Amino acid sequence: ICGEGVGRGYLHPPDKDAEKFTTFMGLRAYRTGDLCRWNGQGELEYLGRIDSLVKLRGLRIELGEIENQASQFDGICQAIANVYDGQLLCLYYTADSDIDEGTLKEFLAQSLPDYMVPAAYIHLDELPLTPNGKIDRRRLNEQNNPIQSADMQQVSPCNKIEETLLEIAHDVLGREDFGVTDNLKLLGMNSIHAMRIAIRAQQKGYAIRVAELIKYQTIRQVDADGISMSRWL
Repeated sequence: ICGEGVGRGYLHPPDKDAEKFTTFMGLRAYRTGDLCRWNGQGELEYLGRIDSLVKLRGLRIELGEIENQASQFDGICQAIANVYDGQLLCLYYTADSDIDEGTLKEFLAQSLPDYMVPAAYIHLDELPLTPNGKIDRRRLNEQNNPIQSADMQQVSPCNKIEETLLEIAHDVLGREDFGVTDNLKLLGMNSIHAMRIAIRAQQKGYAIRVAELIKYQTIRQVDADGISMSRWL
């Protein structure tokens, strides 16, 4: 924001001025903290707040961009992206109709890179607010545990590879209440767990790439991918 209405600066501390005030087209300007971009029609498109930038597994993620894309999905009323427990990217949303979360995930994957597509989707009747009416992201995580609320299908293995990987995953994650189609990220798998699963699989004679395990998130999807897994001869 720039023009004659912009203030002179902050009284305290002095380094705040350098962070928030600048010059734009010869005018004193104030950085609002809003993130925007010019679209193809020459219009300024609002994406969210820069204070919603987070880092997940070393990658910078703009939560506002995820929320902007999710809000365009038919039936979604409000959408808030958040990181749970420092390792799981989640989308909390309200809707005026039933949402197929698999279809929603595919929709987001069309416009967002893989690492920005949420792993967990939680439907809420309403989003918690702070006293001044803003979304309370802290309460979102405190009141909703995506790992505990995950619907475990516990599908049994259909071949030796799935049977071996499931046995390894049970041991590495320290739980046995999931099957080959359940989301390993929702079960608490992080990059260290994925590495241990891959090493144990190699010891059993199966080549599996850690990146593919993290990307596909379920044992069956990894098993179905011919590039990521092959029997060592």
